[in-house]
Amino acid sequence: MTAKRKPAAKRPGAELGTLLDAGVADDRQAMEALYRAAAPELYGRARAAVEGPAADAALVAAFLEIFATAKERDTAARPAAWLAAVLDRHLPTGATPPKAAVAPVQPPPEVWQRLDIAIGLKRLDRHVKPGVATMARGRDPMPNEMREEQDRALRRWRLGAVAAGSVALALALVLLGDRLLPPAVDTPAEAAPAPVALEHDRVGLLQPLAPGRVWRVGLAGNQLSVTPVPPLVLTDDRVLRLWAMPDPDGSPQALGSLDAGRTTTLELPEEYQADGLGLGVSVESAEAPPMALPTAPFLFYGRLLP
Repeated sequence: MTAKRKPAAKRPGAELGTLLDAGVADDRQAMEALYRAAAPELYGRARAAVEGPAADAALVAAFLEIFATAKERDTAARPAAWLAAVLDRHLPTGATPPKAAVAPVQPPPEVWQRLDIAIGLKRLDRHVKPGVATMARGRDPMPNEMREEQDRALRRWRLGAVAAGSVALALALVLLGDRLLPPAVDTPAEAAPAPVALEHDRVGLLQPLAPGRVWRVGLAGNQLSVTPVPPLVLTDDRVLRLWAMPDPDGSPQALGSLDAGRTTTLELPEEYQADGLGLGVSVESAEAPPMALPTAPFLFYGRLLP
């Protein structure tokens, strides 16, 4: 009688190698599969070197690099060793990676959520056209001086926030005084008139995980003014929508579409409690019903604070 042959056991790292070889730069499902397979080992390594928040940040940064460079990696290195080397590059300065193997640690769910939002921001970049606006809207399609001024303004805001002891948490609506906000950029004469300046009851920034873009939000009475810093232009098949979360356990409520290149003024329903109100920005298909629920995770999110 012929003995049944047992199925060959997978080599250690074979699954990781297969996932890496497949390439994950443009496939969210492949990204999630690789994350589930590799994250516990990497997070255990990170936690052995640094505390929780720093480990979370290192894991997010490492996976963004992993997703972008998986197909270009040196295949002579074992997959697990290559992944560990990427993680070590994103540990804080002075942190000492463990020399021996460590026990896997399951990352908290919010780490994947942060990573998923960062992936969404990269998707958004693929829908953004060069320049901040078009000639049809009365602006130079290559406004280098304007962009440089906006970049300088954003840097000034960041330096001011640090000097004031503010901690700008990723995806938080950071409450700031007017002195910390970037100065207004002059609107070209041919552009649409800017909204009338109002004394804001609350001022904040909707900030993404990855640096480079924020949404400046002001609330005066029940009027929200929402400004992209710096401006951007979406392709014709995409639109940015602002959502409110009056009930943290409920569904997002649409407030309206945002102009990607200038300030948008929207009305906040009177029944919404402004203090602590969650606000989010998503990128949607232009064909989606204006009042439908968001079809993708928020790319920017924060809360209005008293």
